[in-house]
Amino acid sequence: MDLEAELNSLRRDIEQLRAEVYELRRCCEQHNASRHGFQRSADRLAIFAEFVKTQLKTIPSEESRRGRRYRTHAELAEAIGLSNATLSRKLHGKEPLLPADVKRIVRQLLIWGCLDSRLRVRQILSEMGVEDFTPAEYQEIEHIRGYEIYPYARSKLDRLRDDLSSQQIAELVQRVGYGDGQHTPDTLITFMRERKEYPQLRMMALEVYLRATPPTQRRADVCSVLLHDFDASVRKFTVQMMREYQVPIAEDDLLHVLNDSHQDVVLNAVKLAGDFVRAQRIDPVYLTIPNIANHRYWLIRWLAIEAITDADAEYNKPETITLLQAFAGSKYWKSRKRIIEYIGERYRRGNLVGDDYHIALALLDQWATDGQSSPENTKRARTMVALLRSAS
Repeated sequence: MDLEAELNSLRRDIEQLRAEVYELRRCCEQHNASRHGFQRSADRLAIFAEFVKTQLKTIPSEESRRGRRYRTHAELAEAIGLSNATLSRKLHGKEPLLPADVKRIVRQLLIWGCLDSRLRVRQILSEMGVEDFTPAEYQEIEHIRGYEIYPYARSKLDRLRDDLSSQQIAELVQRVGYGDGQHTPDTLITFMRERKEYPQLRMMALEVYLRATPPTQRRADVCSVLLHDFDASVRKFTVQMMREYQVPIAEDDLLHVLNDSHQDVVLNAVKLAGDFVRAQRIDPVYLTIPNIANHRYWLIRWLAIEAITDADAEYNKPETITLLQAFAGSKYWKSRKRIIEYIGERYRRGNLVGDDYHIALALLDQWATDGQSSPENTKRARTMVALLRSAS
């Protein structure tokens, strides 16, 4: 007999033994129940069955990414060692629901993270006439689920806040997910939108969300809301994360952050827009709005000019010279140098004609005579002016 056949034979033996164990346990529990006169009213059973149904709908399924959103009775039945049909009969009063059945159901709900307080567990078990778990049983459940069962109810946001305050990003990412994850993406979204929370923790929640959630499953409105947040540090960090994780941004949201009143937000927004301009995903005109072209911070203007000229690698786009004209008031030497060099290269390639020629000549003439250029740029501008005029 080959190895594969032996393995199949062992699997069949194991399944047979498992079925026999389940049947023996069922008979034993029924005997104990009848011996002690265990009975449960139809109303109490109906309430418990509805409770189980409701709780299953609060636990996202591991297969939610393939279309099914929540845990099912079949998954619960398999987890507690019953067939789906048997569990259904027990919950609908067609077969005795034994104390051990109740404890196994509640135990599994605890493991899945649906129940989070010992007080609530005691209430449920008491209503069903079943004894509470022992300290050792609680400890075993906590070990399986990976975190503590608190004496009293704690919200998901409370647990997330504690973990954000004490855990590293990489550790938190591992704890996020549907199914058996300690935190869900939905909890992270709710937390990062809570303005009463510390900005640092909200920003951590955003990074964890983007790292733990596949791009195809990220909600489009998550970053959009944070880009309009009252806290500038949150807006800035959101732009940084969108750039790092290549999160799409709507036109209105991009214009909003480019027009932001906070310098650091605008700086990062220009970097993000510059990436899009180079990739030809947006029109370079976004980088010439007054809040960019006339911004008091030289680096913002410089980054915009750099992106516009980089996007015209062939020095022949008809709109580039017009776009650069918006930066005529820029005095920073690197900005002026970049534009002068661009005009010079465009001229050498024979692409400086028509309106582009006249706009470029006027711009160079201004910088050659306004006394605001560095000596080197003044010389460059005068040289280019002379060259253009001699060629006309």
